Amino acid sequence: MKLFLPVGFLFLVSLTTFAFQGLQNSQRSLHDDAADEQEVLYLPNGQGLHFLSFGYQNMLSDLLWFQTISYFGKHYQSDRNYTWLAHMCGLVVELNPLAEHVFDFCGTMLAWEAHAVEQANALLDKAIMSKPDRWRYYYLRGFNSLYFLRDQQAAQKDFLLGSQQPDAPPFLLRLAVKNLDVADPASTQEFLLEMLHATTDETQKQVLMGKLRELYRKNVK
Repeated sequence: MKLFLPVGFLFLVSLTTFAFQGLQNSQRSLHDDAADEQEVLYLPNGQGLHFLSFGYQNMLSDLLWFQTISYFGKHYQSDRNYTWLAHMCGLVVELNPLAEHVFDFCGTMLAWEAHAVEQANALLDKAIMSKPDRWRYYYLRGFNSLYFLRDQQAAQKDFLLGSQQPDAPPFLLRLAVKNLDVADPASTQEFLLEMLHATTDETQKQVLMGKLRELYRKNVK
């Protein structure tokens, strides 16, 4: 039994690595609509991962996260097609619902880079359920609602909830009570700078810096 668990986990690591490598290969070799249908065959099922992880959920979550970051980085440098990013993020947090860095990255990149705002906010819903006292989750979801969905009421509700959490910064309460303008470049710049300061991932930094440059170009015309 002592040998079975490590061996079983190593088998799962190999299987998962092969699956995600297959995903990468399929995206490089197929270029039509059928490619999207083929790629799903390579992705493991979340419940199946729980069963097969042999109690090593966090370790497997880290492995899948590495694969997710690799997937995002390759597509950011090439076709900007993030078809399976939301699903891959979901697998990681299903195994480790306390992975704050994953929720932060996916909740931001799904909205800003993959243009999948609803999926980003659905993931942040799970984040808040797993850790309701973390102010940043409310901030991310609120800003997504404000900037992309033009839902000022939902945004201010999230900003207010976030401001009531431990260690919440003062600016969150200011956002909750002010009359927000979704076209206000200052608020957008503040958000992007805050996220840029918080992240340690180099690819995410590149994306955020790119969005800041876009914002600057739009407002100097």
